[in-house]
Amino acid sequence: MSSPVLAEKAVVIDGVSKVFNEGGDSEVAALSGIALPVEAGEFISLLGPSGCGKTTVFEAIAWLMMGESVQIMLVSVDVTTLHPRDRTVGYMPQDGALFNTMSVSQNLAFALQIRTAARQVIEKRVDELATMLEITPLLKRQIHGLSGGERQRVALGRALSFHPATLLLDEPLSALDDSTREQMCQLLENVQSHLWAYLLWGCRRPGDHR
Repeated sequence: MSSPVLAEKAVVIDGVSKVFNEGGDSEVAALSGIALPVEAGEFISLLGPSGCGKTTVFEAIAWLMMGESVQIMLVSVDVTTLHPRDRTVGYMPQDGALFNTMSVSQNLAFALQIRTAARQVIEKRVDELATMLEITPLLKRQIHGLSGGERQRVALGRALSFHPATLLLDEPLSALDDSTREQMCQLLENVQSHLWAYLLWGCRRPGDHR
């Protein structure tokens, strides 16, 4: 696959606001009128403690976040009203959100299947991802038997599977021990060097987005 032509502005979100009702008359504003332009080729880190709104920003980009004035542009295309399947966004949630009833291989294939890719294309891409992420021996394993680091690799593979133009990583290192964290950092650096995507990374610790 040839590298896509990257637009001057990769990601633009404008007017994103989100208020959570905590019961009764108590409300908490997670976001208020957030605007975020990401230039072509930029690596953007959203740094802040848990609960500051990083995940809400990612969810607004990955799928429609309710709001009268919100607008979301991805690679010069207005995707504000598009279904998540029709957005060119790979999203790795903080908890991975893997499908426990599926094998590793099935998780990697899922995003391609819902986009009706040919079986041969899916099989080839699953093999490519497994090789790149060093999880080929795990392909037939079930999710519940994986370690934290293995789960993160599978979640990253699923996010990358359909060659997204924008990749969102929500605290990809938060649940890992020091040794696994270092391995994952090296893997992400390698992936980034071969990636034709705009990357937004959410993290709590300044050192995580190196």
